[in-house]
Amino acid sequence: MKDAYPDWKDVTNLLTDAGIDPYRRRLRVRNKGDETFFKVEVPDGAQVVGFTPAGKLVTICEKKKDTSEQYTHLPAGMADDGEELGQTATREFYEETGYGFASLLRISTCNQSTPHLFGLDVVYVALGCKKLCEPTEPNISVIEMAPEQFERELCDYLTKNPLQKGSGRNSLASFRLAMHVANRDGLLNPQVTDSSPMLVAIMGMPRAGKTTLGDALKKALGIHFIDVDRLKKETLGLPTRAQYEELWKDSKRAGELTAQYMKLAYMSMHAAVDINLQAGRSIVCTATYSRKDSQESLREIGKKYGARVKVVFLRLENDTQDEVMRRMKCDNGEFVQGCSTWADYLQIKARYEPVTKTDAFPKESIIEIDTGQPPDACVAQALEFIKK
Repeated sequence: MKDAYPDWKDVTNLLTDAGIDPYRRRLRVRNKGDETFFKVEVPDGAQVVGFTPAGKLVTICEKKKDTSEQYTHLPAGMADDGEELGQTATREFYEETGYGFASLLRISTCNQSTPHLFGLDVVYVALGCKKLCEPTEPNISVIEMAPEQFERELCDYLTKNPLQKGSGRNSLASFRLAMHVANRDGLLNPQVTDSSPMLVAIMGMPRAGKTTLGDALKKALGIHFIDVDRLKKETLGLPTRAQYEELWKDSKRAGELTAQYMKLAYMSMHAAVDINLQAGRSIVCTATYSRKDSQESLREIGKKYGARVKVVFLRLENDTQDEVMRRMKCDNGEFVQGCSTWADYLQIKARYEPVTKTDAFPKESIIEIDTGQPPDACVAQALEFIKK
């Protein structure tokens, strides 16, 4: 029986030629009657069926390596080590298309149809997709097309190439499933809730209480809430604290990556704000907004849709070292990423441009709240200002 196993060196070459790292995969050998065959067990993957606010499908077009023939399919990819599949979907969608989205829905799981691969594909629907930048992966063009056109072209391609599996057939199955769910639940026809939506922006130094206030306003006002730190951690899948600590051993590289990650997080958050306001949905967003240019970027989004903008600037009047370090501790005892020492806090404070001192927003649209008072008092003060 040992001789029936494929040679591992041959398998390694096969996977390498296919662009797959063989050392992250496990070989499964199976027996079916007298036949011995193998499948490579791979990490689960994510397939994203993305729709723009206009109902167009976000697709990618690339050339087949063997024939140079072009074909269109949906963004997809395998999970990195330790990565949640929602993070995989967001990362792959961004890398392959350069698009962000307003919301991501997990709808189903299916077996991968690629020959010799054993794993699962989780199908996601991304709504409110908006272009952020050019795709980071080479030799890919992004096309927004009508869903029926995509199905017709992909079916034509698969008819001409009956042995083609993998991304093509996975895309077709995922697309049809997503269209069924979207039509059933009315996902592609969101109702406009307000001709003049409201944008509530909560700004302030780290540990001022922005996320706490955002959660409270979401509950009190019944509107969508997006927090840039949660976006970084839960959706974009950016580095964990342990990874940050490893990065900080090379301070220059760490600084470059931190700036890159923060820029991506702000771009994604502003895209979500844009998409929600365009659909007439009010939204609360929270971020440090330490730079005037990021404040102005948010202002222009609100201006574009005639939104009623309310800026809540949180400050900690008594920001002594003891108080800041107490607040800096999370519930589990870990420090907040990016600001883990008193020196970090002072460094951020030194370069901080508070919105109350810039001209990014009209003064009458800004309220300043000291979060040294009880949380309920802060919430009441913010709500009174917002409802004026």
